Amino acid sequence: MEEIEVRESAPSEYKDWDLLVENSQLGMLFHTGDWLRICRGTLSRDFKIYGCFRNGELVGGADVLFSLRTLKVCCK
Repeated sequence: MEEIEVRESAPSEYKDWDLLVENSQLGMLFHTGDWLRICRGTLSRDFKIYGCFRNGELVGGADVLFSLRTLKVCCK
């Protein structure tokens, strides 16, 4: 049985992510590391790329943008 590992990708793995996006029928410019870095700088958002690895090879994943603003919570 093959094992799938899901974890946050290291910045050193972003080139592999970009290749996966480029070769995917569903991949778009908006999924690339370059685009995510632009969003971080211009929109004050950070990002993480979560990769799905099969036997150490990146086979899937997801990118997520986060707001860097403080979340205010109101409670009664």
